[in-house]
Amino acid sequence: MAWWQEGVTTQLLEMGIDSTWNDNNEYEVWDGEARCYGFGREIAIKHIRPVMPLLMMRASLEAQQRFAPQKRPYLISRSGCAGMQRYVQTWSGDNRTNWDTLRYNIRMGLGMSLSGLFNVGHDVGGFSGDKPEPELFVRWVQNGVMHPRLPFTRGMTTRR
Repeated sequence: MAWWQEGVTTQLLEMGIDSTWNDNNEYEVWDGEARCYGFGREIAIKHIRPVMPLLMMRASLEAQQRFAPQKRPYLISRSGCAGMQRYVQTWSGDNRTNWDTLRYNIRMGLGMSLSGLFNVGHDVGGFSGDKPEPELFVRWVQNGVMHPRLPFTRGMTTRR
């Protein structure tokens, strides 16, 4: 954790960036037989996969608290697991610009909130795909204002 905290401090906080956005932080090891040492013994990596982003969040939070104890920390993470609500807010990931995704994100947000992860949001209008038609975009905004996190984020794959 010290290595990550040092990076957050020197590469972000000391450069004037006040928050941490942990994106693409899924712990991906494709070898099903891969092992590591943790909790005092050898363990299969697949059993600790959710721990990696959780420790990343905790380390980022602690770095921010040490660097500026007078400020309220603000952190975002795309990946996570149970317990992440202690450290960060999140969003549904890089969603698509269509009606099906809007419906899915509404259900996802409700499910996350009922699970204790209430500080969530979705990329309003979708992150990837065609530019949303006006009615679809209005519906995205109407849904988005009901969430604590309201990002208007468009990816580079927009074709219109």
